[in-house]
Amino acid sequence: MKTTFRLETIKILKRNKRPMQCIDITKEILKGGNVRIKSITPNASLYTILTGEIKKKGIKSAFVRTEEGLFALNKK
Repeated sequence: MKTTFRLETIKILKRNKRPMQCIDITKEILKGGNVRIKSITPNASLYTILTGEIKKKGIKSAFVRTEEGLFALNKK
């Protein structure tokens, strides 16, 4: 079953229980094969998705940036 970058990122961050860089999240997503990738730069696409959600939703976002380049699940 195909899913989205966002949903796979949530699963990966829950499973790893630590902040991660987009490149590492992207590698796990690609390894899983559950996301249809149209982008030639999936790492940049994921970064845009995560930062866009954080900027748009603020504290209601599913994600937080713990430090430069590291993302985690928001423990709201």
